[in-house]
Amino acid sequence: LMFENEGFTDEIKRGFLFGLVSSNRPTHEILNPHFLDQRTAFENQFEGMSTIAFSYDDYEATRLQLIDAVKTSLDENDKAFLLSLNRLAPDWSIYDYQDFPSVKWKLLNLDKFKKNNLDVYQQQLTELEDILR
Repeated sequence: LMFENEGFTDEIKRGFLFGLVSSNRPTHEILNPHFLDQRTAFENQFEGMSTIAFSYDDYEATRLQLIDAVKTSLDENDKAFLLSLNRLAPDWSIYDYQDFPSVKWKLLNLDKFKKNNLDVYQQQLTELEDILR
């Protein structure tokens, strides 16, 4: 319904970006997720809760639509910000999230990860660069 009623707005994108840079998951994994079969969870925890018909096939289609909307909505500033943050040199002039504890924690963890596992850090950074092209 969100896509039909208001679309993927800039406000929604900004909220997503904040969640992305606050998450403990690697940025490239969130932007390019590996899908798990959620059929059992859907049937046990969601099915029948909505007054509007929404099947598992609808869920899968919406999931793909949402990921596409996120990726296509990212402009050059968004991409530059995500890369700068993941390179541990955030450009706070683009998004001033520097005072949020979750963002500070993300940066601390990224720095620790880079120091402890440089090869994997670099591999993940390269994957992010590829996704954002």
